[in-house]
Formats: sequence, structure tokens, C-alpha cells
Amino acid sequence: MPCLKAHKMESAAYMLEHTEESVIEIASKHGYENASKFASAFKSAKGLSPVKYRSVCKRRNISDTASI
Repeated sequence: MPCLKAHKMESAAYMLEHTEESVIEIASKHGYENASKFASAFKSAKGLSPVKYRSVCKRRNISDTASI
């Protein structure tokens, strides 16, 4: 079961970074009916809330693009 949860969080992280889907939509697609429980599980796995993770990824991508 831990492997499945890790896979779900990696998939969710990818979606947060590469799509504009809402956290609620991503949570639902990964089997969470409650966005709060998803956010808690995501933060436990990744160290950041889903919203903060997306924000950090976007800033990182903007700075990577600016240096080209």
C-alpha cells in the first residue's frame, strides 16, 4: 500500500506542475473524496501543501525560462 500512495503522490505532483486542474480535481482523480485529506497526505509525502508546491514549481519554471 505505501508504494501505491507514493505513486499517487508522484502523479499528483506531476499534475500540479504540468496542468491547470484544481487541487480538488486532482484529489478526486487520485481517489480522494476530501480535498483536505488529499492536501494532508500530499504535504506528508512532499513537504509542501499542493497549492504551495504548484506555486514553487511555477516560480522555478519562470526563472528557468528567464535565463534562456
